[in-house]
Amino acid sequence: MPEPLDRALIAALNHLLDPADWARRRLETHAGKRVCIRMAGAERTLAVDTAGRFAPAEPGEPDLCLDIPLAAAVALRAGRTEARRSVRAVGDAALAADLAYVAAHLSWDGEADLARVVGDVAARRIAVAARALARLPADAATTLARSAGRFAVDERSMLPDRAQIDAWADAVDRLRDDVERLAARLERLERGAPR
Repeated sequence: MPEPLDRALIAALNHLLDPADWARRRLETHAGKRVCIRMAGAERTLAVDTAGRFAPAEPGEPDLCLDIPLAAAVALRAGRTEARRSVRAVGDAALAADLAYVAAHLSWDGEADLARVVGDVAARRIAVAARALARLPADAATTLARSAGRFAVDERSMLPDRAQIDAWADAVDRLRDDVERLAARLERLERGAPR
């Protein structure tokens, strides 16, 4: 009898797979294989069934172990695909490749699931609010950085503005050119002076 956590994980994964015939067809070639998932100190082993879905695994050695750092899981959920590089797969390379492909191309339509519970209009409003809430930290950081920059330049004159930086760079360039001309003139004078 699988543990409640295993049942919940299997149900969630199969919920994602059910509307994706292409993903199940890809996984059904691995029927009977066991996949061990290790994340945040927890380890769960699942099996792929003949329909390309997940099922409780029989005891035995897994065909594939996936070590997923918690930070990578969070980053992947946020859409940062570069986090895939930190997932370590040991075992059946073909199974790992197919799971990676399915994970990269499978998407969850949370709004459709929510619509079954609260209706289409409410689900749409909740989804729009959730996306805005998810953007809030990034938007706040951008706004804060922009405001701090304006304060430092405009209000306190702690930093030079763009025109002052450009004028300083031009003055440095002129000084460098003048020094180079002076060095060249001194060299000509030294070559022409008797020893």
